[in-house]
Amino acid sequence: MDKMPRTPIKTLLPALFAAALVLGCATTSEARKPKPEELYQQAVEADRADNTDQAIGLLRQAITAKPKLKEAHFLLARIYTDRGMYDEAIGGLKVAAQLKHPEAPRQLARVYHRAGMLDDAQVMFTELLRKNPNDPDLRYRLGKVLLDKGDLNAAGESFRQVLQMDPNNAAAHNGLASLYYRQRMTGDAMAEFQKALQLDPNLSDAYLDLGNLHFETGKYQEAARLFKRYTELEPREVAGHFLLAKAYQMQKDTALFREGVAAAERAVRIDPNNDGAWYMLATFYRDGKQYQKSVEAFQRALKLSPVDPDRWFEAGQIYVKAAAAMQDAKDTVRAREYLDEAIVCYEKRCEMDPAKVEDTYYAMGTAYYLSADYDKAIEWYQKRIGVNPRNAFGVYMNLGYSYSLKGQKLKQAGAEAKALYLQAIEAFTEARKLSPERIQPLEAIAQHYVFVGQKFNDRSFIAKAKAMIAEIRKRDPGNKTARDLEQAMKPKIEVW
Repeated sequence: MDKMPRTPIKTLLPALFAAALVLGCATTSEARKPKPEELYQQAVEADRADNTDQAIGLLRQAITAKPKLKEAHFLLARIYTDRGMYDEAIGGLKVAAQLKHPEAPRQLARVYHRAGMLDDAQVMFTELLRKNPNDPDLRYRLGKVLLDKGDLNAAGESFRQVLQMDPNNAAAHNGLASLYYRQRMTGDAMAEFQKALQLDPNLSDAYLDLGNLHFETGKYQEAARLFKRYTELEPREVAGHFLLAKAYQMQKDTALFREGVAAAERAVRIDPNNDGAWYMLATFYRDGKQYQKSVEAFQRALKLSPVDPDRWFEAGQIYVKAAAAMQDAKDTVRAREYLDEAIVCYEKRCEMDPAKVEDTYYAMGTAYYLSADYDKAIEWYQKRIGVNPRNAFGVYMNLGYSYSLKGQKLKQAGAEAKALYLQAIEAFTEARKLSPERIQPLEAIAQHYVFVGQKFNDRSFIAKAKAMIAEIRKRDPGNKTARDLEQAMKPKIEVW
């Protein structure tokens, strides 16, 4: 047996020594952990780059390593605030305040306000003013809290106290503008808004409040302009991006679709837990016929807030549209999955809002119809007719087609199949009674007369078909369905 050659000792030892040096260096480098302050700086950079998930992870590491790192608690609270995670933000700011971060108490009061905890915000701002009675920003923000609480007199007094200290305080003029608008003094409100922006063209609150005024009065183009400026001044504030997207959407201008989507996407990036922003993004995608993306956005919205029955219904409608797109793409498996999801959404709507069963029952029947489950489709269409037969034209038409397609699925054209076709004709006849002026029921009835007559060799139905075709011709001499049926009834001539 061949023996492996031996490596000379003199050659082997230097190699082992070098390897030990390399391994020793790697171990030393890997063993060194970043300091909490370094983790904090990395988090700051990640936050600036809009990588907030990474920033949160780094800040948590920094706080774990050094629980008294007040800057980390403060920054983490600010990111939580941007995301609408107010409980977490409040907890972090309380810790930062205990650690003597100078801005933490003021920021805590503002977060209370944003979270709708108006009593806590009022108490906090009042305490801060006891220590800093001449601070105009604190007094202005107290006024905003009072305004949101509906205490208009106290809010006005607070804003005017600021103006007594500083007549050119733009924020206080903006506060008065919001107050006047609440009091339906629109002219005075507009004058104060203009005064505020003249004094401080970069006053973000003024752009937001004035934008809301224009939005509420239906001036969506001007509202969008103001909200856009607000987002430029306050790029981390989700409300600005949300309202900007909404203002674009309300203009119903397809040229603004891309900008609207971008604003809505920015809103959900800032606050991934904002169900309203996800819902709006879903409707943007829906309007742009991007049904797959719309489905995904609806799923996020419903996961975050499953309590709105109308959102479940809208989600069901989008699943149906997505299913149609999959059917066009010949992906029947995905289409069926989407239709199953649509049915789940409609069932949720039925459970949560029994008062709106008319459109839900019809939508449920249609989802089953598209799934080729005609028994279920018939069941739900009949339920819908039972609720209100007087406005069930479309329901009767779809019920008729459900009977017809169920009959066509039978392997043999026997008595059972004929009975289903006759039920289809009855449903179309009911639709005709509800809308005598429409031609679609006549076409459907004529088609089924011809079909039954030929399929079951029943000449009486051929005679009925000819009479119905004549009626269609009177209304629409060039009707294509009538022409095709006449052609189908002509005797076949064999050519030898």
